Parts: sequence; C-alpha cells; structure tokens
Amino acid sequence: MVTPTQVLCYYANIMDYFRVIASMYAFYISKTDPILFVICYFISFILDAFDGMAARAAHQTSKLGATLDMVTDRISTAGLLAVLSGFYPDHSTIFVYLIMLDVGSHWLQTHSGFLVNVKNDNHKNLGEKFFLLKLYYTNRNVLGIVCLGAEVFLLLLYFNHFYPKLMENQYYLYFYYVNFAIYAFKQLISIIQIFGASSRIAVWDAKEATEKLKAEEKEKTK
Repeated sequence: MVTPTQVLCYYANIMDYFRVIASMYAFYISKTDPILFVICYFISFILDAFDGMAARAAHQTSKLGATLDMVTDRISTAGLLAVLSGFYPDHSTIFVYLIMLDVGSHWLQTHSGFLVNVKNDNHKNLGEKFFLLKLYYTNRNVLGIVCLGAEVFLLLLYFNHFYPKLMENQYYLYFYYVNFAIYAFKQLISIIQIFGASSRIAVWDAKEATEKLKAEEKEKTK
C-alpha cells in the first residue's frame, strides 16, 4: 500500500521542493547579486531535466509530481518575468501578458491531460493533433533546445540590465537574437497549446454531457 506521505516524499517531488527553494532564494537576491541569481536559477532549471527521469526510474510517477513539475516551472518563469518588468518598466505590460500566456497555457495543458488521459501522468504525451505541439512534446531535442533557449533569452535580458555594454559585442548580439527567436517560437507553442488543450477539455465535456443526457433519458423511461 502506498500512503499519501510516501507520494509526497517521492524522489522527483523532493527535487521539486528543492527547485522551489532555489528559485525563492534566487529572487531574494535578484536585485543585488546577478551572478549568484543565475547560478541558483539554473540549479532549479537543471533539476527540472532530472525530476522526470528520477520518477520513471524509481517507478514513482504521480499526478502530484506532474502538477509540481508544471507549477514549479511556471512560478520560476513568472518570477523572472516579474523581475524583468521591474527592470524594464516601459515594457511591464508585455511581461504581464507573457506571464498570463505562460501560466494559462500550461495549466490548461496539464488539466486537459488529467481529464482525457488519466492513466498517463505526463502532460507531454497527449497525442497532440497540431504538428508543432506534437514536434515540441515528442522530440526531446526540440523540447530541450526550445526550453533552454527561452530561459537563456530571459536571463540575457536580466544580464542586460546590469551589463548593458554586452549588447555592443557583435557575437553576444547574435547569441541574443538567436535565443530571442527561440523564445518567440515558444510563445507560439503556448498559443497553440491553449487551443489544443481547450479542444480536449471541450471533447471531454461533450462526452460527459452526452452520457448525463442518456442517463436522464434512461431514468425517464423506467
């Protein structure tokens, strides 16, 4: 028998707790120590690459783990975007919209996975009908490059606040715009994800409503 306490103490879930702690400390020093901030932030990001592997290796996959993974990713990115909105107040509204898009699209994705694929605790394997989503979630190389590039772009924006002269370096500028393109692609993925996840939830609702109507009609005929 597996107890709730054991689920809470799954290896992957413990890793996510450490990720939250690392992120919280990173944001605590975000305005005073940019180097240590990036180190702590990246520790949290790197652990994200291993929590899923740990869960599968230990046969400890769970809906709590899938939710923690998504929530930890989102609060870390939202925190960084919030910091950037303070650093670049003229563009603060854009950062607010990016937070809304990131949190909303991923929450819908995870929630739709729990509804239509209850035997699978992975929101990345839902049989996507959109080509870009299917490519993003089924090709580990694409997923890794896009996630890494998106985070790197935000961290470059963060660094630019402290070291604006970096933008005068041609090679840095090329690196900056490459990661910007990757970040823009990830936002496109998030927009498509909203439609894909909403469609799955609507299908589930329609199926549930149909079954309810059939049950009501059956009761009337008794």
